[in-house]
Amino acid sequence: TFVKIEDNKVIEKEVLQNPGHSVGSIPQFVNQQGATYMIAGGMGHRA
Repeated sequence: TFVKIEDNKVIEKEVLQNPGHSVGSIPQFVNQQGATYMIAGGMGHRA
């Protein structure tokens, strides 16, 4: 889920399908969406 926040308010929310797992695919996908911050958890020790 990608969320756009302005003035401490959610102004846009978009749920996108995970592109699948391969080395570096998720960071590249998140970057392509223009994300500047990420909140994440439960990625495991190899993340």
